[in-house]
Amino acid sequence: MGEENIIFGINPILEALRADRFFERIYVAKGRKGKPIEEILALARSRGIEVRFEPRERIEQMARRFVEESLLRRGDGESIPRSPHRPVAASQIVTQGVLGITSPYRYLALEELWEEVRGKKEPPFLVVLDGVEDPHNLGAILRSAEGAGAHGIILPKRRSAALTPTVAKAAAGALEYISVCRVSNLASTLERLKEYGLWIYGTVPGAGEIYYTVDLKGPLALVIGGESEGLKELTSKKCDFLLSIPLCGKIASLNASVAAAILMYEVRRQRGIKLG
Repeated sequence: MGEENIIFGINPILEALRADRFFERIYVAKGRKGKPIEEILALARSRGIEVRFEPRERIEQMARRFVEESLLRRGDGESIPRSPHRPVAASQIVTQGVLGITSPYRYLALEELWEEVRGKKEPPFLVVLDGVEDPHNLGAILRSAEGAGAHGIILPKRRSAALTPTVAKAAAGALEYISVCRVSNLASTLERLKEYGLWIYGTVPGAGEIYYTVDLKGPLALVIGGESEGLKELTSKKCDFLLSIPLCGKIASLNASVAAAILMYEVRRQRGIKLG
């Protein structure tokens, strides 16, 4: 992919244009119409962005190629061997007939994220992900985090999904409005957040305090575990408190993105709803 990146889907493209994101060009399927498409075309024209009309099949092929290449990279950008057994599922390629060539997403350093967060009018509210490797889960968490008013997301460089086109599509445009930081060592990052004055709340199925009985109005970081292992042992030891979501059925845990959404919106509920 070089230094190029893509975004596909109507909402991701629209929100990226509204957020003044750079585009080299935008591809629209021939015959694609509707109010959102008209808005995309108008915004592109107003910013001098080249628009090309292509057969939808070609746009799908472009998206598939970029997604395949993104799947052949680790979260830290290191290439992994190509394999014929790593097909791209059709469900990952829902372009809606719109695709944009843009620049790669820029991750913030922890210090940059903190400079942003400390200027907010409410106590810091960060979300830390410990090994969320599914790009659809990461995209869903980003979307919920932006909606719940979280101030930023922290990812580890290894054993984590990166900000790929699939993540951007799942986030439905939220990636344009929330800062993402990527760190080399999650344990030391949690210690640094404590130095900044944040309380660290980890999530563990069936252990810890029930989430809605805990005061979450102060400065905090919510730590969400990955799909397969949950919180790693070292990460769990770095948490000040452990929270759980009570379950009434026989399944022991929730999907990572669902658990994250429940906890983030509890933080927002306790702090008060602030629209917009």
